[in-house]
Amino acid sequence: MKSSCNHAIICLYFACMLNISGSMAQVNWTKSPAGPLPAPGFSWTSNGIPFVYITEMQDTLRMWFTGADGNTVGNDRIGYATSLDGVVFNYQPIPVLEPGDNPDAFDSEGVFGASVIHDGTMFKMWYNGYNTQPYYAGNMEAGLATSVDGINWTKFPGNPVLPKGNPGDFDMQWAYANTVLFENGEYKMWYTGFNGTSAGIGYATSNDGITWLKYPGNPVITAGGPGTGALLNVQNARVIHSLAGYEMWFNGNSADPDFNVYYASSLDGTAWVCLPLPVLVTGAPGSFDQDWAWHPNVIFDEGVYRMWYSGYDGMEWAIGMASDSSLAGMEDHPAAQSLQPAVILYPNPATDHADCEIHLPSEQTISVKLYDFQGCVLGSNQETRLSAGNHIISVDVKNLAPGLYYCSMTGSNFRLTGKVVVGF
Repeated sequence: MKSSCNHAIICLYFACMLNISGSMAQVNWTKSPAGPLPAPGFSWTSNGIPFVYITEMQDTLRMWFTGADGNTVGNDRIGYATSLDGVVFNYQPIPVLEPGDNPDAFDSEGVFGASVIHDGTMFKMWYNGYNTQPYYAGNMEAGLATSVDGINWTKFPGNPVLPKGNPGDFDMQWAYANTVLFENGEYKMWYTGFNGTSAGIGYATSNDGITWLKYPGNPVITAGGPGTGALLNVQNARVIHSLAGYEMWFNGNSADPDFNVYYASSLDGTAWVCLPLPVLVTGAPGSFDQDWAWHPNVIFDEGVYRMWYSGYDGMEWAIGMASDSSLAGMEDHPAAQSLQPAVILYPNPATDHADCEIHLPSEQTISVKLYDFQGCVLGSNQETRLSAGNHIISVDVKNLAPGLYYCSMTGSNFRLTGKVVVGF
């Protein structure tokens, strides 16, 4: 419980959700019946696609994917595809990034797992390489490549830019990049480290994308740590920066070797709160993802979260899809109409409530509910009748412990779903 409201930092964020009800994609996902997506059928993808990275640019989804030509032994390559709907992709027939030519190169046996951004002048890809067979037996490190079109890439001659750590470090064998963000002139990377026994998630920063400073508190998420106590490995962090801070979807496995998808949130990208239960699990026996739901890739666009991931059935990889689904405990409400209330954000660091200004086009009853991290309703439903015009709606948070909560506002023709972040 909060001992003093004067020490609390309270932020309330609302986003308009069009044509969905009770969205909280971070915790509840619904797999799409469109999965698995059609395979490209190239010889260099004969064993499927174990890694995907998708981003949206100019109303087009661009995907850099890893093509596997073997199960545990083979030469992974990185390919490129585009899509308008996220289901049907137009695949480039030849790889856009190949293993290194030099047998002594860090990526001589395979390249995989691209993370791509456009920094305003060019595309930059942080990709990963290995130089042994099978791939998991040796080192994995991260390199950099650049491109003007996202298809023709030039590797940085000083690769790898993120090398494995020193003996005894959590990343002494693997240091492979998962997500890179470029914010306020700084590059931020979340990566997978492995010490030969277990995998964890590390963090690093850079001024130029080449020279990286590993966070001294690494790993930022570790197997057996807070929220991950039953997990033997945590890896493959996909991070986005939302209004409430940083959100991460990552893989974890326990004594059961199957890998599921888990969720964590953070205000600064280093201190994470992990949800202990998976948010996306493996499929039923006989399904394309019966063994692993692997390497989640999440984007957030126009109020909707979408996920692409790689499913593994023990033999081959295939791409699956999932979208945000209804929050447990939320009943259905009318879908939002084209006319949406305007929302203005008001942090209130020295009060016991968080406020949101809302514009109503007509008189109506507004229902306000607060939920905890797992979707349980906190307190009673608050309803109030409001006239047309501007109003301030307050959410009482004086009895909330520090953490992440969710709030819904529902009117006759709209629904707003947002986050309440309470911290000291």
